[in-house]
Amino acid sequence: YKLHLKTNSDITMCSITREHQNGREFERIVYPNKTFSQNEVIENTINDNIRDYLWNKLYKKELFDGVSFPNGKIYEDVLTLYRLYSKANHLTSTDQVLYHYVNRENSIVNSSSGKKVKLLYDAYTKKLNDIETNYPQFSSQCRYQRIIHEINYFIELSKDKKIDFANLKVQIKKLKGNCI
Repeated sequence: YKLHLKTNSDITMCSITREHQNGREFERIVYPNKTFSQNEVIENTINDNIRDYLWNKLYKKELFDGVSFPNGKIYEDVLTLYRLYSKANHLTSTDQVLYHYVNRENSIVNSSSGKKVKLLYDAYTKKLNDIETNYPQFSSQCRYQRIIHEINYFIELSKDKKIDFANLKVQIKKLKGNCI
């Protein structure tokens, strides 16, 4: 909070740990002590160097003017955060770990289903398509990340016993189109 006031950034982000319910850490994400420009934030969110987590950031309330969370969607952070980045002039990060995310076994995020994987894929696809439209200078990075998300989607689908092969064929054709 003090850094947020001191830098007057539109968004301030802290480093995080992700922990199991027993308190054992399984991931630590440490961001640099840095102020990012809007373009740097957009590029870093495309490449997943700045994660699509709403919960490790402080925001100026004005950023939410005209931006709302989609109703009835999971992965609402993916569908909303890049829109806030597009309105922010600066994001300041700190290397201090100030947020401990507890990964609960029975949470929505940890439930696995083909439908949930598809919703995540759709959220990232929308995010990347919108960024590519509004920031054409990042077009190649968006195309590359869409391919990565499509490959991950196919891998997750292959784990599901009820694969919709007709849909899979359509998706592979789309992937082929993205590679050109």
